[in-house]
Amino acid sequence: MSISIISILLTITLPNLDHFIVRLRVDNEITSLHRLILITRNHAINTGQDVTMCPLDTKNQCNTNWHGSIGVFIDGNNNKTLDLTENEILIRTKDPIKLGDTLIYGKNRDRIIYKPTGQFRGLSNATFIYCPKDHQSLSRGIIISRSGRSYKSTDFNNDGKNDRNNKKLSCNNF
Repeated sequence: MSISIISILLTITLPNLDHFIVRLRVDNEITSLHRLILITRNHAINTGQDVTMCPLDTKNQCNTNWHGSIGVFIDGNNNKTLDLTENEILIRTKDPIKLGDTLIYGKNRDRIIYKPTGQFRGLSNATFIYCPKDHQSLSRGIIISRSGRSYKSTDFNNDGKNDRNNKKLSCNNF
């Protein structure tokens, strides 16, 4: 009798537990990325220099692999490379995200640059979307306005899915 009750409870709770764990992972990654964006902006303001945030490959060059390791540095010669031999300093890094998940930042965008004014260097807003493998309904995003301010996506209408400017976030749009 008790085994059947435990079996029923496990059948009900295990899918919800998986959903809960994925939601925690997504929230942790979004918070970590948002913190890195804030560090990038604050460092630009505090040093009076442009500060770059980008995914770095093994040669310390910016690329479009946003789900890999991300670095923040002052790119003094604006060559999309962290040049340690030219005294460029790596300010902060973020570890790669969980294998299978993806982090999307536009099409072919390879870096974010903040100006000393704290403004985002670019012609339009920027949007990051974190897409957990096999759980795309739990995707979350970070939006960066041209003014440089960034904010996390939220579920405006309480339907369990995050929105961006009252539009559903989608991992398929990029």
